[in-house]
Amino acid sequence: MIEPRRVAAIVLAAGLSRRFGYDNKLLQPLGTKTVVATTVAALMVAGADPIIVVTGHDAAAIATAVDGFGTRCIHNPNFADGMGGSIAVGARELTNDNIAGAIIALGDMPYVKAETIAALIDALDAPDDIIVPTMDGRPGNPVLFGGKYLASLAACSGDVGAKAVLLQAADALKTIETGDPNIFQDIDRPEDLSD
Repeated sequence: MIEPRRVAAIVLAAGLSRRFGYDNKLLQPLGTKTVVATTVAALMVAGADPIIVVTGHDAAAIATAVDGFGTRCIHNPNFADGMGGSIAVGARELTNDNIAGAIIALGDMPYVKAETIAALIDALDAPDDIIVPTMDGRPGNPVLFGGKYLASLAACSGDVGAKAVLLQAADALKTIETGDPNIFQDIDRPEDLSD
């Protein structure tokens, strides 16, 4: 085990939500919360701290949706350039935090179980670990990056996200078999929403 044990989360909530068809998918109701608030709540229950929500499109509404969950909202003015820039904005926000690693979470994946996220956090043993959840051997999201990779995440750009960091550190990947099919389930269309 490494110290400190605090693991942050960077929630990507800046996208244009074009494929959804009408409104911002992150702001759609899901049970008693919105999609993005449900995602944040699972991270909070799992023990992620701090939780950085990177906003872009509909920034004020996203910030309102996650208010009360102990988040810090950071705006990415270049959100239309792709998720890599949002990852970088979130990672730079963590530069002065005393954390062991950071979970890159997609705001439109509200069904991932808190227990799955907690298992990722528990599996972090070294600063150069990258923990990937799997089901039946298939990798999913979210992914936890050990603290060693914060500088690399802060340099991400474009729409590739953190894939370049994953490829460069392939030897450091650890997988956790979760049995959680929700690690593949994002919200792209209205029919993807269910209570």
